[in-house]
Amino acid sequence: VEQLHRIFKLCGSPSVDYWQKLRLPHSTVFRPPHHYRKCIADTFKEFPSAAVRLIETLLSLDPTLRGTAAAALKNEVNDCIL
Repeated sequence: VEQLHRIFKLCGSPSVDYWQKLRLPHSTVFRPPHHYRKCIADTFKEFPSAAVRLIETLLSLDPTLRGTAAAALKNEVNDCIL
């Protein structure tokens, strides 16, 4: 539960719809005590904007919006790194 709360502190709290889609019994145990706003951009503000967008995609809480490793390898950030 502590690890989930650390994730929520960085990525923001999941929406009510997110929790309803999960349909997990006892999901209230996992919900953060209060709403966290997403602060990935603030945390990585010294990174190039393309890198921050990639981080936000890879750390998306919603699996349908989360990027894949294959897509990350094709990302524009890699052109700068490689």
